[in-house]
Amino acid sequence: MYNALIKIFLKIKILEGFFYLLSNNISRGEKMVSINNPTQNNIKSIDKQIEMLQQKFKRIKEKGYVIGYQNNLTSVGATFEKLIGKDFDSLSKPDFFDIEIKTKLVHSKTCISLININPTGPTNKEINRLKNIYGYTDKRDNKLKTLNIVINAKKVEKIRNNFLFKLEIDRTMNRLYICILDLNLNLIEKRVYWDLDIIKNRVYQKLKILALVYAFTTKRNKMVYFKYYKINFYILKDFNTFLKLIESGKIKISMKQGNYYTKEKYGQTYSHGISFVIKKED
Repeated sequence: MYNALIKIFLKIKILEGFFYLLSNNISRGEKMVSINNPTQNNIKSIDKQIEMLQQKFKRIKEKGYVIGYQNNLTSVGATFEKLIGKDFDSLSKPDFFDIEIKTKLVHSKTCISLININPTGPTNKEINRLKNIYGYTDKRDNKLKTLNIVINAKKVEKIRNNFLFKLEIDRTMNRLYICILDLNLNLIEKRVYWDLDIIKNRVYQKLKILALVYAFTTKRNKMVYFKYYKINFYILKDFNTFLKLIESGKIKISMKQGNYYTKEKYGQTYSHGISFVIKKED
């Protein structure tokens, strides 16, 4: 289980068709608090949404192994979304009414992505600028650069023995900054940032209710298959907890910036996303 995830969310326990908020300080046998608060209308209240997704999950689980939407492990999420009747997208809205769905392969060591937000800066192409200035040589073309790094606010992260990256929350300016330093810890720049209010709005928009789906994987005739076997539901605590986990280094930012290699777009930046993530061991 994700220790940091439990700090951000409260687990929802399902009892006899009703949905309850299971707080960390509630022991077994004590009364639990119902969360029957409507979010869109009485039909699509939180408990109804969870019930609907739970029923869809049960039908998917009964199928056993299903062929992947694409023939790779990263399609575990897209495959589940297809099975519940949702088209794949990267919108800022939750996946299923008010519920954001995350999928996780058993034994996988990859991070779980919480939200995706591009930062702000003096130019309209700050990430492209960071890649070209502070990135490292692209393996496919030494004239190009790439930037693939996970950074946090607790300690600096080194970029190929050249630069150090670190996050910093400035509550006075109400911003989360990317700080870039030289190897002697001298600040080179502090100009790329996320506005905390924008992060807050995205968190409450995207992560009010979280469904974490677990899956096994196998290969048959060189094709990838998935078996979805467990689903847990969580309700967001508050944004201040989210910020504290950034400050403690538990929530990190993953930047994956590569290049296009097609003739039409050769050398242009290909962004795999800028995500706020949690590592499994956290």
